[in-house]
Amino acid sequence: MSYNDQQKGFVLTEVIIAFSLIIILSTSVIPIFYQIGIEQKNLYDKREIQSHLHDQLIINASNDSTANIYKTIKVKQTEVRITLSFEEPLWKGCANWIDAKNKNEEICLFYYP
Repeated sequence: MSYNDQQKGFVLTEVIIAFSLIIILSTSVIPIFYQIGIEQKNLYDKREIQSHLHDQLIINASNDSTANIYKTIKVKQTEVRITLSFEEPLWKGCANWIDAKNKNEEICLFYYP
């Protein structure tokens, strides 16, 4: 065997190891970025829903009504069920929705008029 034959074998081994490392890294990094994207969407939706819930609480508390209110709204293609109730001396507002992971989410806010 000459020096060239040994060098070709080393290069082939080096290429196979480098390719294997690239495959291993890509198969572990791509799912992580996918999960990060889903969590980012969930946090964005939660922030938007919380903002809508806050606005609904302020609007209904200023109407001086103590009746319970149930409504369904759409926030960024997500159907959200809002429940507003008066619990002396506070208004309680809760929002329920299904997030991007198909989990039931709920957030509640309280308002003191």
